[in-house]
This record gives sequence, structure tokens and C-alpha cells, in this order.
Amino acid sequence: MSKLADSIIKWGYYLLFFLVPLWFYAANSELFEYNKMMLTYGLTIIIVTAWLIKLIANHQSLITPWKWIKRTPLDIPIVLYLLSHILSTLFSLDPHVSIWGYYSRFHESLLSTLSYILLYYVAVSNLNRHHVINILRISFLSAALVSVYGIFEHFGHSPSCLFITGNFNVDCWVQDVKNRVFATLGQPNWMAAYLDVILLSVLGFLFSGPSLSVFGHLVTDRLKTGKPNSDNRQLKTDEWKLIILVILAAATFAALWFTRSRSGLGALGVGIAVFILFSLKIIPQKLKVTICVIALAFAAVGGWIWFDRLPVTSSGISESGVIRKPVWIGAIKVWQRYPIFGSGVETFAYAYYQDRPVEHNLLSEWDFL
Repeated sequence: MSKLADSIIKWGYYLLFFLVPLWFYAANSELFEYNKMMLTYGLTIIIVTAWLIKLIANHQSLITPWKWIKRTPLDIPIVLYLLSHILSTLFSLDPHVSIWGYYSRFHESLLSTLSYILLYYVAVSNLNRHHVINILRISFLSAALVSVYGIFEHFGHSPSCLFITGNFNVDCWVQDVKNRVFATLGQPNWMAAYLDVILLSVLGFLFSGPSLSVFGHLVTDRLKTGKPNSDNRQLKTDEWKLIILVILAAATFAALWFTRSRSGLGALGVGIAVFILFSLKIIPQKLKVTICVIALAFAAVGGWIWFDRLPVTSSGISESGVIRKPVWIGAIKVWQRYPIFGSGVETFAYAYYQDRPVEHNLLSEWDFL
């Protein structure tokens, strides 16, 4: 029974990281986030139930969790974060919304926070390094599908429309999906945030010790001689793995580019800078120039996208930074009104209108929050 529970836990996480980014359901009025959260809740129930069965099979007492939950450095921050959510929910403007989440944004509710914490502790208590590596590989596969999905959308062919209407175009969307893709994530900035995590993880694999060794071989030997080393099968296999990672990185960055998300590009830039800073010691000297050239290329492309999205006053559409300013001002006023526990988890959309700045009415997006 314990081995069966271990298998359920392992495959539960594999399905979680593969399916959630891809899953949506067109029959609901909220296609993306609601369905992703319901899938997350369902898999969380399966994973936690399997863990409890494993504990019972191993004769562990369920009333003494501190004996079988693996301790981590994040325990105290997690407990404080959960406690703040519970207190904020108790004093919430709308406890029902705080528990279940605001419509179309369900992932920051008290219930979702509990799910994430449970998933974290089940993972650290049951998964090993091999499982984590497999989860990353499965995430790369899912991200590859999301990236290809977004690239198709940019060129006017949305797989979503093919599934929903049977037409392989973008006519099923009100949004300008060709200009700012969102694939199966539902919003360009959300897709960009997801791809940032994936792309930085891919870079971690690319610049790990074995990959650096193979990369150095390609740069210094194969590109100079043009002769494959047919005597080393393992090296050829590793080269193919490296090529696949490079293709994945390129596809992921292309999809990120097509989201035209400045926040996503900014976050990626910061992440790459931190990554390079911590990787300088392990990168061979002969590869540093190549890596710097690649980093500059990323920066140039990212900068072009950043400045390409300057305010378009002639179209009558307010620039995104201008739109956010009154919202931030309103958020500060909400905090001043509820300084201790806040207005309640996920209730900002209700609390904001008590302090909405008049400047919000002068924007093209005056009827949106």
C-alpha cells in the first residue's frame, strides 16, 4: 500500500506540472484560471489523500504531524503567511470571497493558499532529487507546447479557436491575440511570468556542469574541425540533449517576445543578471565571451520590445503605466483604511471603489480595474 501511495504522489505531481499550464475549458464563462484551479484542487486532494494512506500504512500517528512532516527553512515564513491569510479572512469585507477567491482570480484565496502549502509539504516529505528533475523535464515539455501554441497565435492560428469553433484562426477571441499572445494561460502577463520561470530553469540546465562540458566541446572542437566524434556515443547523446534545450530556450523566448509583456521581459532580465552573477565561478573562461554575446542579444531584443510599446496617444488608448498609477494610489488608500489585517484576502476589487481616484475616470480603461 505504501508503494502504491508513493506512485500516486509521484504521478500526481507529474500530472500537476504538465496539465495545469495547458488545461482550459471553453464551456465555462471563465475559460482559464477557474478550470486550472479546479484541476489543482482535484490533484491536491488525490496527492494529500495518498500521503495520508501512506502514513497510516506506515503506522504513523496523524495527530502528531511534527513527527513526519519534513522540516525546512521556510517553515516559519509559511506559518506566518498562512496565519496572516486566516486573520485577514476572519476580518474580511466578504469572507466567502476570501475563502474561495474573487471571480476570475481564484488562485490567491485562502483555499488555494492552503492547497499550495499542502503540496509543498507533501513534496518535501516524499519527493527526492530524481523526482524533482523529472518534474522539471515534464514542465519543459508542457512549456514547449505552450510556446508553440503562442507562436501559432502570433501568426494568426489559435489552437483554441480550432478546439472551440473548428476554425484554425483567431476569430474566436475578442482580444488582439496576434499582437499579444496568451496561449492556454489566458492573459499575456501571466503567460510571460510562467515562461520566465521555465526559461530560467532551462538556462540552469544549459549551464550545469555536464552541459557546459558538452557546450565547450561544440564551440572549441566541433565548430573548428567540423568532424563528428563518432567514437563517443554518450557525447553524441549529450549533444542532442543540449540542442533540444537550446531549441526549447529559443521557442520559449520567442513566445515570451510575442506576449509583449514588459513586466515579463523586465523580470527575465533581472533573473538572467542574477543567474550570471552566481554562475561566473562555474563557467569556463572560453565560454564567457559566448555567454556575454548571447546575454547582449537577449537584452537588445528585450529592449526593442520594451520601447516598441511606447504610449500610442493617437489610438486613444492609455499607456499601461498610466493606467496602473491611479490603481496603485487607490491601493495605498485601501491599506490606510485597513492597516492591520487588510480588507480581506481577494477583496481588493470591492475595497478599491471606496477610494477610487477620480483620475481613473479619465483613462481609456475607466470601466476596468
